[in-house]
Amino acid sequence: MLQEKSVQIHLILFVFAMLLSIFLKINKYEWVLILICSGIVFSLEIINTVLEKICDFIHPNYHDKIKDMKDISSSFVLVFTLFAISIACIIFIPKIISNFL
Repeated sequence: MLQEKSVQIHLILFVFAMLLSIFLKINKYEWVLILICSGIVFSLEIINTVLEKICDFIHPNYHDKIKDMKDISSSFVLVFTLFAISIACIIFIPKIISNFL
């Protein structure tokens, strides 16, 4: 699973969020939100990977319906990732502004 490009990107963003959280000294409630969001994103990545592998097992050759199912499956991750980014912005942007402006 770590070979998947999207997982690598999420892992890099997770490390960045952890470092930024430490640097900006976020409170325990903000930590909980960041960790819950990160956990959900990684969990959805795992579910997406499993669904894609099941689709490949059932129909190893290209098929339009399988492509549609994979696209829908990956949209789970995308939608929640956008929500997680929004939550991170709500937490980090005011702290960045107050620390640097």
